Amino acid sequence: MADIIVSGAVKRKYSMQKKYMSRGEWKRVLRKKQITEDITVCGKKGRISLIKILEVTEPFKRELDGDTVILCDDGYWWLQLALEGGRSWYTVMFDDKGRFIQVYCDITDGNQIAEDPYFTDMYLDYVVHRGRVYELDRAELESAFIEKKIGLKEFERSLSEGRRVYQLLSQRTSDLEEFFKKEFLRLKPLCERTLIMETGKKMDMEREMTDQEKRVVRYEEEFDRCLEILEKLREAVECFDGISDDIDDLNRYYSNGEWRKDFEDDENGLISRDVKRGVLSEDGLYDLLSLYDEMKERLG
Repeated sequence: MADIIVSGAVKRKYSMQKKYMSRGEWKRVLRKKQITEDITVCGKKGRISLIKILEVTEPFKRELDGDTVILCDDGYWWLQLALEGGRSWYTVMFDDKGRFIQVYCDITDGNQIAEDPYFTDMYLDYVVHRGRVYELDRAELESAFIEKKIGLKEFERSLSEGRRVYQLLSQRTSDLEEFFKKEFLRLKPLCERTLIMETGKKMDMEREMTDQEKRVVRYEEEFDRCLEILEKLREAVECFDGISDDIDDLNRYYSNGEWRKDFEDDENGLISRDVKRGVLSEDGLYDLLSLYDEMKERLG
């Protein structure tokens, strides 16, 4: 379990800010390359993005209990994850060698999954760095409430989300780092290939590709297509494996006579029409169980 530290090392004063996944508000970053994809995590849909920072005006550093940490510089990477309807926004930093630096979590007023996802910053932040969980800017959150920049509901909701995030970060530090590293390694080559292809387009316009280059381009497209499909399949299989207990329970319900009784009572109007009861449709449950068996057989 990670330690939690309420850090007083970072002093900031600002109003509520709207921040976008594209990070277009960055003045420090002169050039960058970004890819963004849809993602589903534990059944929740959202967006994940990887930014390769190509050039900055100057490195961005932060002090954490006497430790100077560079978070943004030429060649660095920022991975972002935002789940729809969530109130926490994760940004994970990697250096120019692809080495993990830290996990940074903004508490938000609700993630907005638009074409360019965004959130309104609710002041409170959490950082995982070298196995420790740091809480940042609680004073700014409290000041915003006292100064009536936010209401009681927003204040309490942010504190509640902060407690949830702290518990997650402290109890599952290793799992989260492993997940983010895995996503980084998956997206990094896609981002690099996109950058290379865009850079090479200017050269390709000036000359005809050789047969060898055409062959490489062809297999590269097939590689990308297969990789995308296999990643989605892996995610779907993981979800499929996770419903086995529900399927067993539904099988018992269907075969032990309870479903038949509920079905007949529903047909006789004894169950309120206000109750959602798709499970009692004449063929719905049977078809679902049959489909599960079919998919299980196909997956081996």
